[in-house]
Amino acid sequence: MASGLHLARLRCTGCGECCRNLRVPLTFSDLARLSAATGQPPTRLVSWASAHEVDIAGEPSSLIWLPEGPRVMLLAQRAGVCQFLEPDDRCGVHTSRPTACRAYPLSATLGPRNGIRRLRVLTAVDCPYQLAEPSLLRTVRRDQALLRDELRHHHQLVARFNRAQARRRRFKHRLAGPEELFAQIFGAPARSEHVGAR
Repeated sequence: MASGLHLARLRCTGCGECCRNLRVPLTFSDLARLSAATGQPPTRLVSWASAHEVDIAGEPSSLIWLPEGPRVMLLAQRAGVCQFLEPDDRCGVHTSRPTACRAYPLSATLGPRNGIRRLRVLTAVDCPYQLAEPSLLRTVRRDQALLRDELRHHHQLVARFNRAQARRRRFKHRLAGPEELFAQIFGAPARSEHVGAR
């Protein structure tokens, strides 16, 4: 029997705490949406973090091998806060926001037909959510399934890129950097405005 379904009544209070206190992991689907919505190239939307800087428990397949070593693709911040957080604590790219933001603060275990088996609240920040009526179970199920599917596709693309990087390393060729990664994924030359690689 499913557990935690009462959490589908969760409503965001718009406090902006998650935008201030969390680093948002990006998929290539997120990046494509954000780039189209903002007109910014992928290199300006991304910050790179090592596995020591972020918790990748359960998702080591998100590590992208760059010349600097394995990195995770995160949404770039401005002064330690999401670059799209508006002064009124609202999201400036709400309709195009990353799927991790859309699903937060809920995490679901889904069945084979996207039925929710378990729903829980992530506790990375103190989220002052409210429970209200009616239940948004259909929306929660859709967002969680979208997150799962986008992550699966993202991990496939990362694995393909990492295999190519391993071949380059084996033959002592220069490893591809972020610009080449984005050119490979999005099929167009990437610009060189590189944010945050360490």
